[in-house]
Amino acid sequence: MEFKKIKLKFADFIELKRGYDLPSNERNKGCIPIISSSGKSGNHNIAKVKGPGVITGRSGLIGAVHYESADFWPLNTTLYVKDFKGNSPEYVYYFLKNMNLKNFSTGSSVPTLNRNHLNNIEISIHDTFKQLKQIKLLVDIDKKIDNNKQIIENLEELSQTLFKRWFVDFEFPDENGNPYKSSGGDMVESELSKIPKSWKVDTLGNYIKIKSGKRPKCKVDNKDFENVVPVIGASKIMGYTNDYIYNEKIIIIGRVGTHGVIQRFSTRTWPSDNTFVITSDFESIIYQLLKSIDYISLNRGSTQPLLSQKDIKNTKVAMPTNETLLYKYQNENDHILKMMDQKNIENQKLAQLRDTLLPKLMSGEIEIPDDIEVMEDELSI
Repeated sequence: MEFKKIKLKFADFIELKRGYDLPSNERNKGCIPIISSSGKSGNHNIAKVKGPGVITGRSGLIGAVHYESADFWPLNTTLYVKDFKGNSPEYVYYFLKNMNLKNFSTGSSVPTLNRNHLNNIEISIHDTFKQLKQIKLLVDIDKKIDNNKQIIENLEELSQTLFKRWFVDFEFPDENGNPYKSSGGDMVESELSKIPKSWKVDTLGNYIKIKSGKRPKCKVDNKDFENVVPVIGASKIMGYTNDYIYNEKIIIIGRVGTHGVIQRFSTRTWPSDNTFVITSDFESIIYQLLKSIDYISLNRGSTQPLLSQKDIKNTKVAMPTNETLLYKYQNENDHILKMMDQKNIENQKLAQLRDTLLPKLMSGEIEIPDDIEVMEDELSI
């Protein structure tokens, strides 16, 4: 069946509206997501807009599009869809993602998206009957990605529980396989706290290698066929480039700006110059130890947070004198991290598939027949 184009002005497709101010000191504890131009940025106890909703950046970060199934509060740096005009909210979400709204931004110092500039653009869409069928595959892929993210969160929690049991509560298995501390294991005073008699207070630098990241020669905001390697910032992926520095297990922490976000990678990456890159023979232990550091106390910056390699290396940690226990923990925990890595890699492949299909489905180059159903278990990669 040939795709029947419906041509209309953007203003006849949806109505966009500016979000609302909500200063930090006026935010209350709650479960209502606060949406900024970059996505969820906290919670509040009052919703301003009923879900489902579609939100995109109005000022600052332009181009990202967010879908919220429940009620939400869009900040004033965003535009949200006030009126879907009979169109499927999910279809609108994918349609806006495919538009690459960054191309319509104005302003040099602070990019801005003016909704009035969009209203006169002529677009082509599917009819409302076909919309849900056409995006079904994209929706199923995103659901699979979300399910994997939930699995990763559960595995992360399991890994943290295991670490706490061994390295905080000191309930690692003793020579008889019983929990050490609760089975009467000897504890001694140390400069940190009471630790097992056979443990020591050491510095983190004796277990890690640390280097600074580098500024990439080129970087784009969105992944394309040439630029597929993530550029890692202090707290998240900040773009993509066409080369890589690392293709191994690494841990990345912020050097400048954001501190306290600990990121793990096991595939090709380019850590930016505002990060530190850490490698270790005891990666799973170091990963958890880095999450327990008080980075505020290590801050050397006045106007902008700043860490030094020396301060990270000199951080005091409690470690067993017998490395056999370290390797035993590694063996216990590595299978958890391996499953997390597998799910992350699967999500990368699913996202690449989704992004490849998106323009083809939106344009009608690929059309989903009415009698085709895609099952979620068929999306395993």
